[in-house]
Amino acid sequence: MLSSLFSADGTVSPSMRRRELMKSAAAGLLVTTASDAAPILSTELKFPTDFAWGVSTSALQIEGSLAADGRGPSIWDNVNGGVSRSPPEPAASHYRLWHEDIRLLQMLGVSAYRYSIAWPRLFPKASAPLNEAGLAFYDRLTDAVLSVGVEPWVCLHHWDLPEWVQQQGGWIRRDTVERFLEYARTVVRRLGDRVRHWIPLNEPNIVAYAGYGAGVWPPKLMNEEFFFDAVHHQNLAIGRLCRELRQPGWQVGPVLAFGPIRPASGDARDVAAAELQRLVLEDAFLGPILLGHYPEALKIRMAPLLADGDLGTIHRAADFIGINYYGPMYRRAWPGAPFSNDGNVKLEGSPVTDGKIVIDPEGLGDILRLLRDHYDNPPVVITENGAAFDENVQDAQIQDQNRIAYLRAHLQVANRELSTGSNLRGYFVWTLLDDWEWTSGYDLKYGLVHVNFETGDRRPKSSFDWYSSIIRSARD
Repeated sequence: MLSSLFSADGTVSPSMRRRELMKSAAAGLLVTTASDAAPILSTELKFPTDFAWGVSTSALQIEGSLAADGRGPSIWDNVNGGVSRSPPEPAASHYRLWHEDIRLLQMLGVSAYRYSIAWPRLFPKASAPLNEAGLAFYDRLTDAVLSVGVEPWVCLHHWDLPEWVQQQGGWIRRDTVERFLEYARTVVRRLGDRVRHWIPLNEPNIVAYAGYGAGVWPPKLMNEEFFFDAVHHQNLAIGRLCRELRQPGWQVGPVLAFGPIRPASGDARDVAAAELQRLVLEDAFLGPILLGHYPEALKIRMAPLLADGDLGTIHRAADFIGINYYGPMYRRAWPGAPFSNDGNVKLEGSPVTDGKIVIDPEGLGDILRLLRDHYDNPPVVITENGAAFDENVQDAQIQDQNRIAYLRAHLQVANRELSTGSNLRGYFVWTLLDDWEWTSGYDLKYGLVHVNFETGDRRPKSSFDWYSSIIRSARD
């Protein structure tokens, strides 16, 4: 999920939001307003019969029970997010209440569920043996997902790096690739008889940029050299695992955060600033993964990191590319680019979500056309798309019409691009449950289901019923 990490005035926000690394304003672009948001008719949009309709979650954001059954700490466990400065405990209490969430998946009628495995639950300490209790949880969960007719899409790592791995250097070290592969193989050995869709890493571009380059998110290392280390080592981890798991009937691919990166003005310096940001956030990943090389401007910088065969391992190893789309970024020239937080700007006058992310469905079309026209049209899955809006939880049913309008507008763009040749294979809403949204804590509500974080009670919102009707219509 790529939106702006930084406030409109260029300073680091005291509660930087999960999807603000691409925050900006798309002037003049409006989506359907809440008052005229109507269900999509079955005749309005056409998707292939094998199109994957899903929802996404991540372990740290929903599970809670951070000390249960031998789990070790992750680099995010002690982050206190939002106005209340809350850690990811209890989150949505999914570790305790997962049976309820399986019933919700069944009610929703999705064909696919993307969830992540918590690495710290399986290997809580350095050199420690497998924590069987941790893996057993995901074993049961996977069986339950399948029992309601839903296809598991398993993400092996969604940001919650074990603390012990980071203490050994994290993604700045090449041997972290080996640690990751050892962990991933353990999961695949247990779940591989049932799981056919695998995602090695979620948003490695954000991990590298925010965690190792700008230093605003864990592990909070602000170092240009560390950024490029993290870029290549994550690319290599993706390539190696994709090749190891390649077999008939399986689909393996990374998830990248994408949004158009546009200049804040027509000034040549702003144009150059946007191009530089695009280079490090997008091209540094798409280049090796889809073209087999790093961009020309980065080749000298990346050369010391390359071992024989690395690029061949990374290139075309993935079966699909997952994209998490929330909005575009606007950049201006500023000293310290591309790791200066003062380079992001917000153009006034555009509609935004409660997370201050500009609503720009056409930006999704820009990304799909980029992949179609410049990267040989790989299979693409929209693995996250969603919005946070304020809701009146006192109503008998929570009427989140703004979310319905948002999702509808993005589905319309996705459908249009599919009809003009985009190789789009699926769409996943972020997210099933209200959850812990990283540095925003519990302030932002993205879920199709409301969660009372004190009691764990779940209540489907109107968008839950709406999305369910879309899925049913698409299958008719």
